[in-house]
Amino acid sequence: MPTGKLVWERERIGNDGLGGGLMSTAGGLLFSGEWNGQFVAMDAKTGKILWHFNTGQHINAQPITYSVDGKEYVSLAAGGDVLSFGLFEPGKAATK
Repeated sequence: MPTGKLVWERERIGNDGLGGGLMSTAGGLLFSGEWNGQFVAMDAKTGKILWHFNTGQHINAQPITYSVDGKEYVSLAAGGDVLSFGLFEPGKAATK
């Protein structure tokens, strides 16, 4: 049962602009797209930053996930571009 207790908090990597918001996955990842162009992946349980990428453009839409041939991807719009990243297990090649 949810308690409303704060579990963790983290400063944003860039400025305080919120951008497109947050998205969580069933696999325990939390993605944040920020107005200054930072796209960040965190551990949903601990808030630890696992990865980040500077798109160089404003992120003004929330990220989405999708799968193709059993492989999962995360995608977002940054400026006039759409970027997609594979969510593969470490040490395993992204092959069909």
